[in-house]
Amino acid sequence: MEGLFLITPNLFKAQPNSYNAVKIQVISNNNFQKDRESLYYFHSRNIPESKNNEDGMNIGLENVIKLFYRPKGLSMSPSMAFSKPKFTFNGSQLVVENNTPYHINLASLTINKVAIKLNKENNILYPFSTSTFSTIKQKGMVKWSVFNDLGGLDEFSQKIN
Repeated sequence: MEGLFLITPNLFKAQPNSYNAVKIQVISNNNFQKDRESLYYFHSRNIPESKNNEDGMNIGLENVIKLFYRPKGLSMSPSMAFSKPKFTFNGSQLVVENNTPYHINLASLTINKVAIKLNKENNILYPFSTSTFSTIKQKGMVKWSVFNDLGGLDEFSQKIN
């Protein structure tokens, strides 16, 4: 994200029972694609205070947050895009086409109630791209749920013959 965003404050001390806000501001939108969303990852690291005279264990944590930059004037709404993936079969592969300008962040994907294993490597359908998933099912009802802009889940289904 270097050179694309200004993140302030870049370092702060968190006091017990308090909170801090981080502001992420676009420096220049000339560096982003205009016809689709762009995806970045924001890493927030917690470095524990070190006190030499105490016994115990210090644990550092890292939070990784998906950060989507959405240009103005895209051809459809995000909620409409989430319902638009096209599902087909090619042998033992489920082929999923995302012909929208949005990232579709899958929470679940099933064929005839059999779950397809999703992980951080395959759970995002990128704009204007095709993804494949191995499966033994070759027809039936495909159901998928996506994380929406508010963090909730939207569910959809499509019958494949």
